[in-house]
Amino acid sequence: MMEEAPKLVVQKGCWVPPRSMKMVATQPLDLKGFGESALVEPSQALQRTKRVSTGKVLVSGMGTIGQMAITNLSDHQQWIEEGTVLGIIEPVTEIKEKTRQ
Repeated sequence: MMEEAPKLVVQKGCWVPPRSMKMVATQPLDLKGFGESALVEPSQALQRTKRVSTGKVLVSGMGTIGQMAITNLSDHQQWIEEGTVLGIIEPVTEIKEKTRQ
Protein backbone atom coordinates (compact mmCIF):
# COMPACT_ATOMS: atom_id res chain seq x y z
CA MET A 1 0.00 0.00 0.00
CA MET A 2 1.43 3.37 -1.05
CA GLU A 3 1.73 6.10 1.58
CA GLU A 4 -0.37 9.22 0.89
CA ALA A 5 1.60 12.34 -0.06
CA PRO A 6 1.63 15.11 2.59
CA LYS A 7 -0.80 17.96 1.89
CA LEU A 8 -0.05 21.68 2.03
CA VAL A 9 -3.07 23.18 3.84
CA VAL A 10 -4.19 26.79 4.45
CA GLN A 11 -3.97 27.68 8.16
CA LYS A 12 -6.33 30.69 8.17
CA GLY A 13 -8.97 31.71 5.62
CA CYS A 14 -8.29 34.80 3.53
CA TRP A 15 -9.38 36.80 0.50
CA VAL A 16 -7.13 36.83 -2.56
CA PRO A 17 -7.64 39.85 -4.85
CA PRO A 18 -8.31 39.26 -8.57
CA ARG A 19 -5.29 38.63 -10.81
CA SER A 20 -2.83 38.86 -7.95
CA MET A 21 -0.39 36.87 -5.84
CA LYS A 22 -0.60 36.60 -2.05
CA MET A 23 1.44 34.89 0.66
CA VAL A 24 -0.75 32.69 2.87
CA ALA A 25 0.03 30.94 6.13
CA THR A 26 -0.03 27.16 5.91
CA GLN A 27 -0.22 24.51 8.58
CA PRO A 28 3.46 23.82 9.38
CA LEU A 29 4.71 20.90 7.33
CA ASP A 30 8.02 19.24 8.23
CA LEU A 31 9.96 18.20 5.14
CA LYS A 32 12.30 15.72 6.87
CA GLY A 33 12.67 12.63 4.77
CA PHE A 34 12.41 14.44 1.42
CA GLY A 35 16.16 14.76 0.87
CA GLU A 36 17.58 18.00 -0.53
CA SER A 37 14.38 19.20 -2.18
CA ALA A 38 10.69 18.54 -2.66
CA LEU A 39 8.08 19.64 -5.20
CA VAL A 40 4.74 21.26 -4.41
CA GLU A 41 2.23 19.92 -6.95
CA PRO A 42 -0.71 22.36 -7.06
CA SER A 43 -4.26 21.23 -6.30
CA GLN A 44 -6.09 20.64 -9.58
CA ALA A 45 -9.45 20.98 -7.80
CA LEU A 46 -8.58 24.44 -6.43
CA GLN A 47 -7.33 25.54 -9.83
CA ARG A 48 -10.50 24.25 -11.52
CA THR A 49 -13.04 25.66 -9.04
CA LYS A 50 -11.47 28.99 -8.01
CA ARG A 51 -8.65 29.53 -10.55
CA VAL A 52 -6.18 29.77 -7.65
CA SER A 53 -2.85 27.94 -7.72
CA THR A 54 0.57 27.69 -6.11
CA GLY A 55 2.07 26.67 -9.42
CA LYS A 56 4.73 23.97 -9.29
CA VAL A 57 7.21 25.02 -6.62
CA LEU A 58 10.58 23.49 -5.82
CA VAL A 59 11.28 23.84 -2.09
CA SER A 60 14.21 22.93 0.14
CA GLY A 61 13.88 19.53 1.78
CA MET A 62 15.47 20.97 4.91
CA GLY A 63 13.16 22.53 7.47
CA THR A 64 9.47 23.34 7.53
CA ILE A 65 7.03 25.04 5.14
CA GLY A 66 4.90 27.62 6.98
CA GLN A 67 3.75 29.87 4.15
CA MET A 68 3.25 29.70 0.40
CA ALA A 69 2.56 32.16 -2.41
CA ILE A 70 -0.70 31.58 -4.26
CA THR A 71 -1.96 33.27 -7.42
CA ASN A 72 -5.56 34.15 -8.22
CA LEU A 73 -5.88 33.88 -12.00
CA SER A 74 -9.55 34.92 -12.06
CA ASP A 75 -11.15 38.34 -12.53
CA HIS A 76 -12.87 38.09 -9.11
CA GLN A 77 -11.57 38.04 -5.55
CA GLN A 78 -11.60 34.54 -4.11
CA TRP A 79 -12.16 33.38 -0.53
CA ILE A 80 -9.80 30.57 0.46
CA GLU A 81 -11.18 28.65 3.44
CA GLU A 82 -9.13 27.48 6.39
CA GLY A 83 -8.20 23.86 5.70
CA THR A 84 -8.14 24.24 1.90
CA VAL A 85 -5.56 21.95 0.31
CA LEU A 86 -3.19 24.03 -1.83
CA GLY A 87 -1.26 21.05 -3.11
CA ILE A 88 0.66 17.93 -2.22
CA ILE A 89 4.36 17.49 -1.52
CA GLU A 90 6.25 15.07 -3.77
CA PRO A 91 9.86 13.95 -3.40
CA VAL A 92 12.30 15.06 -6.10
CA THR A 93 14.33 12.10 -7.23
CA GLU A 94 16.19 13.68 -10.13
CA ILE A 95 16.74 17.13 -11.62
CA LYS A 96 17.71 17.19 -15.27
CA GLU A 97 19.31 20.19 -16.87
CA LYS A 98 17.97 21.15 -20.27
CA THR A 99 20.41 22.31 -22.87
CA ARG A 100 19.49 24.67 -25.67
CA GLN A 101 19.98 23.39 -29.18
